[in-house]
This record gives sequence, C-alpha cells and structure tokens, in this order.
Amino acid sequence: MDELLNMVGELVIERDRLIALFGSEGKSTLEFERIKRISSNLHYGIMNVRMVQMGFLFNKFHRVLRDAASSENFEELNRLFVELEKDQSRKKAIANIFRIVHTLKGNAMGMGYDKIADLAHTMEDIFGAIKNGEIPLDKELVDGLFRANDKLGGLINAVTSGERVSYLGIKTKLAVYLKNAREESDGQSEDDQDETEV
Repeated sequence: MDELLNMVGELVIERDRLIALFGSEGKSTLEFERIKRISSNLHYGIMNVRMVQMGFLFNKFHRVLRDAASSENFEELNRLFVELEKDQSRKKAIANIFRIVHTLKGNAMGMGYDKIADLAHTMEDIFGAIKNGEIPLDKELVDGLFRANDKLGGLINAVTSGERVSYLGIKTKLAVYLKNAREESDGQSEDDQDETEV
C-alpha cells in the first residue's frame, strides 16, 4: 500500500508540473482538467484506504511534520543556503540540501501535503542536477533557490496556520530553468561530439 501511495504521489506531482508548464503557455485544456480530476480522486481514494484504521492519528501528523521539518530540517536548510551563498562550490552543502529536500518531499507526500511535496520535488531535481554536474550553480539560480526555500518554509508553516502561500511561480521558474539548462547542455554535448568526429 505504501508503494502504491508513493507512486500516486509522484503522479500528482508530475500532473501539477505539466499543468503549470503548459498552463503558463495558455494551453490549459479540458484534458488537463480531466487528468487533474482523475488523479486527485485516485490520490484521495488511496489516502482514505490507507488511513481507515489510522484516521485519529493522521489528524496529528501535520504537527509532527511541521515540528520536525521546520525546527530541525528547515533551520539546517537555511544554514546551508547561507553557506552556499558565500561559496557556491561547496559540494557538501549541495549534497546536504539535496538530502533534506528529498526527505521533506517524501514525508510531505506520505502525509498528503501535495504543495510541500511539489515544491520540494522541484528543488530536489535542481540540486540533483547541480550535484551531478549537469547544470552550473550561478547567481540567478541561487536567487531562485533562496526564494523557493522561503516559499517552502511558508508552506510548512501553513500546515498549521492555514495561511495561503503562492509557490507555483517560483516552482515553474525553476522547472523551466532546469529544462532549458539541460537542453543547452545536451546541445553543447552534441556540438562537442560533432567536432571530435570531424
């Protein structure tokens, strides 16, 4: 059941990513709405099945997530971001940020906090690409990641405060940045390969 829940969580995140990317280009269609409705129904159905015997406990999970994530993980994230701002080549800081956002994504996804999981997933993708040398960490990207980290903290706090936090703008900006950087890197690799073949 846990594996099924994780797969549905990944489906919801990818669905939202597609809707954000294509919706920002004005291509939101009936098909997107249908996919959104079906995947949401599937997600909530799985959550209900999983929580049948644990409903009373699930109501307390939001506090566990907020306390654990915001007190230790989020403070550590903030410290690592400050460290990264001073020296963008710190591989250990990059690896630790990747690990923390991966953990936050998994915890949030397992508890049904899709917005936290969604933004953490995008940040995880970016830091994974940086860590693997796929994209460089420049000032524009650092600024965007700082904004994303602030939004992530806001989303974590909103679990208990109920405050509405908008995050799709920065999430989409980072996703587009990663897509463009990977395409540019792939194009450069093809050019280098053409030169070696000549």
